[in-house]
Amino acid sequence: MRSRYIVAAVVILGISYFQFRWHYGPWAVDASTFAEPPLEDSQAQSVRSGITVTADGKLEKVLVDSLTDEHDQQFTLRLASGSTVLVMHNIDVASRIPNLTPGETVRIHGEYEWNESGGIVRATHRDPSGKFDAGWIEYRGQRYD
Repeated sequence: MRSRYIVAAVVILGISYFQFRWHYGPWAVDASTFAEPPLEDSQAQSVRSGITVTADGKLEKVLVDSLTDEHDQQFTLRLASGSTVLVMHNIDVASRIPNLTPGETVRIHGEYEWNESGGIVRATHRDPSGKFDAGWIEYRGQRYD
């Protein structure tokens, strides 16, 4: 009986640790720095999640690839509005973007998901199943989709 409590405590601590790492991970930035979602100013007020967006910005930070269910090339993008979004580019479907360099301009087209840290843009690639609009990333004159 006592061993069940120990196992339960270890599981709860493990889950708490991973939730903390996800929320305060290497890409997380103070939520007070995000003013609006990644859209033109006229559209910014009504957005939350699940919409297709196109945005230009400066590449702020190149992050380690995510190797969970999908393999994602990750980076943060600082928009003209001052907002920052995390871009997760699925490299199982699209080609890897070579030589990403902070400070350079990147244009993205994908699905926006709001969160307290500014949001995430995913689906920046073609959709083999045809369920959503094809996304892409433009970098140094090349389109990656």
